[in-house]
Amino acid sequence: MEFDSVLQKAKLSGLSKILGTPESLFVFLSDNTTGRCGRRIYINSNLQNVFLQHVAAEDFGLIMHKLEQLRATAGGLKTFSCIDNAFEHFSTVERFQVGYKIFQNTGSSQRKPGIYITSLEAFEVKGEKPGLYNVKEVDGKWGAEESERIIHNYAAVNGLTRNLPMAADKIIPPMLESAYNSKEYQGSVKDGYSLIYNPPELHYQKKRWKTPQNKINGKSFTAKLLGDSILEAQRRGKEVNWVVHGDGAKIFLEAMQRISNHKLDKHRVLFLAPRESMVNILPLVRQSQMKLHKSVMKFQADDWSEGSFKNRTHTAVGKEVEKFGEGFKQKSAEMRLEATSNSLKVGALALTAGSLYKLPAALAAPSLAWRSQSLRNMASLNIADPALNPHLHPFKSKSEMHAHVITETGGLAKSFAAVVKARLKGRNS
Repeated sequence: MEFDSVLQKAKLSGLSKILGTPESLFVFLSDNTTGRCGRRIYINSNLQNVFLQHVAAEDFGLIMHKLEQLRATAGGLKTFSCIDNAFEHFSTVERFQVGYKIFQNTGSSQRKPGIYITSLEAFEVKGEKPGLYNVKEVDGKWGAEESERIIHNYAAVNGLTRNLPMAADKIIPPMLESAYNSKEYQGSVKDGYSLIYNPPELHYQKKRWKTPQNKINGKSFTAKLLGDSILEAQRRGKEVNWVVHGDGAKIFLEAMQRISNHKLDKHRVLFLAPRESMVNILPLVRQSQMKLHKSVMKFQADDWSEGSFKNRTHTAVGKEVEKFGEGFKQKSAEMRLEATSNSLKVGALALTAGSLYKLPAALAAPSLAWRSQSLRNMASLNIADPALNPHLHPFKSKSEMHAHVITETGGLAKSFAAVVKARLKGRNS
């Protein structure tokens, strides 16, 4: 890199304002961002070395021009916006992540109105857009490609995941195979399945961000795509067996609100650890004549995440299941008994390990081990890692989940360390 050449270009562009020792921490990005045309852009003067060390001389003009365009584009549809702080955003400019805050001329802020660049990082966030994908297994690995319609007998809406490859390859196939492993179902999951991809929130610098895909398409876009895909398959007479996982139930609810006045008897659905109220979803499924999987919904024993908790402890869910007819009366009774039992389990898990000292050692030790495994699993509920998170394994028993975690991580102590490390890195790590 020709550092002297970059430095010279910086001075000529007006970036020289950040090369000295300014009286203020924030200074104008360039002579073109002083407010004569568009919003002012300020930059933290401590970022000069980050910028100059990662820009080749021949790229400087282009990158500066795009940074200056933030006068018009900052905070727009192609911006990552912080969910928890309306002032905070970042944009991708070439190979930089540019973090900034936008202050309006409200009179209440101590800062002058404008865009304040607070961070520059030389890497780029990459994501996949929501859509309908055809997923097939090739050489032992599932791969996804965009599709115009549902072409398989099996389909899914994903919940928590890091990205499309993880959802398509690691998370959804085991769920479909466990849900539909009986000979009564036509075709094999091994032949492929269709996926309505529901992108995760971006977690960056321990904050939640609404991605450009979320802003442009949003939950409503994905819900409309799901509804249209279900209707199109119904009109073709295509029988489709669905699993709807986690936050995918939110998408499913909105889709059904759009299309529940249509007959959808070619579809069957199973809900896996749904994070949306089943009391709201089940009447729409029944109204549309969509078939309900005999298991209705499945949860791993330690999945007490938000949404899952309500569905596992409310007897009203079982009452809704009973309305599906004679074939679901026993399942309904089981679910209501489980809801009552689960409420008691939550109370037991709330007890602290410190209370165990009152028990004889022979009883306290296994009780503590049981609780510690559950607490480890519960601490993983927002981590998008199939090696750790019980939310991603609704078919596993308590012992199967524990065996899975220690096998994947290399041992009991390492499993706790892995959870701590993942939580420190953030949800999508």
